[in-house]
Amino acid sequence: MKFQRFEAGGEQAHVPQIPVEELSERMKQGAFLLDVRTANEWSAGHVEGATHIMGGDLAKRAAEVPTDRAVHIICGSGYRSSVASSVLKRAGFGDVVNVAGGMSAWNQRKLPTVSGQSVGCASLVQSGA
Repeated sequence: MKFQRFEAGGEQAHVPQIPVEELSERMKQGAFLLDVRTANEWSAGHVEGATHIMGGDLAKRAAEVPTDRAVHIICGSGYRSSVASSVLKRAGFGDVVNVAGGMSAWNQRKLPTVSGQSVGCASLVQSGA
């Protein structure tokens, strides 16, 4: 996937937002979730089934993101996922959804998480409801 350079003031892409409760339901149906937080944040706890690509690495790893289904994006609070959502929209991804409130909202609602060092693998520790 080729990324173009955009100047400030250019056309903005609309990216819908959903609350974490809706994401939780979509995850039960097999939704694709992209977590753009740092490796340390990911290891401390993430949504089971999520794919981890740190936001700063997204441009060079965009080929790992599916183009044939909705891409839900989460970070710590919603800011980095909003930026990542815009990056993917501008790169031609059609169905991109930002998760409002990020992992802060997820954890506040005591939704389940897994933790561990292994990216892309089920971990050994589970917490939450």
